[in-house]
This record gives sequence, C-alpha cells and structure tokens, in this order.
Amino acid sequence: MESLGGSKLSWSETRNRARAVKTTLGPVVRTAAADEIRRQVAATVAAGARAVINEKEFAASQPGTPYLAPQVLLGVDHTMPVMQEEIFGPILPVISYDRLDDAVAHINAGPRPLALYWFGNSDSVRDDVLAREGARYVASNPSASAAGSASRTVMRKPQSRSCE
Repeated sequence: MESLGGSKLSWSETRNRARAVKTTLGPVVRTAAADEIRRQVAATVAAGARAVINEKEFAASQPGTPYLAPQVLLGVDHTMPVMQEEIFGPILPVISYDRLDDAVAHINAGPRPLALYWFGNSDSVRDDVLAREGARYVASNPSASAAGSASRTVMRKPQSRSCE
C-alpha cells in the first residue's frame, strides 16, 4: 500500500482519491521511485539544468506520494544525475546541439541507448538519423498523437553494438 497524505491507502483507494481531486497525472510505480526521481531532478537542477514545469501546478504531485509532475529539463549534459541512471517517470532531459551530425555522433560514441525520441517534421531527416544512430527503439513524434497527428514507434532488431 502507498501512503497518500500520511495515511495508508490501497491502490484502488489511492486511484479513487486522485480522481476526486481531478488529478491530471497518474502515479509512478511506488512512492520511493517518485522520491528518487525528485532527488535526481533536484540534483540535476543544482548542477545547472533548468526545470521548465512548475511542479506546484500539479496539486497531487507531493513529496511522500507516488504522484509526480512531468518535467522538462533544459541545459542538461551527460554528467548530470538524470543522464546517469534510467528514469522511469515523466522526465524529459533535453540536450541541445548546433548540428544534427554532432548529436548523432554523440549518441554513437557512448553505450548503445535504449531509446531515441524523435521530434521533427521531416521524414527524410528522421530516416537519415535512424539509419545512423544505434538506439534499440525509436518513437517518432510521440507527443503528436495527442494533437491528432500520427505517432510512429519503430521496433529495432538488436545490433552488434554493445549495450553495457
């Protein structure tokens, strides 16, 4: 059972309570996971990244609960905590590059990534990137489906590159 507001509640009670306060987000897997993600986001911001979303806009997102506001982090680099461990929550770290070739080279220089999320309008540029990068799975415009556009997920066969 998870603790919400200091009391022990079952999963269905937690869900019903969240619905009653018109929650616009669901819980992560458990409270400890949400607290760890909050810690990683705070440490990443302390290291120089900028959080775009004000967590206070999501009333249910409170420390000590499994509810976690989504977050977009700008100015992230690979030395920051959110880039050192997998995060199973609604966090999008953004790393900016001046040239697409630099981004692809950076992806391919490190361990093979689990996923790549493509946000763009050009199918030909997307296909060029997918031919050159090593992610196992790719989501193309994953948030666009909410706006009525098609979202495409490409499942890839394992490649010979190490995934350590």
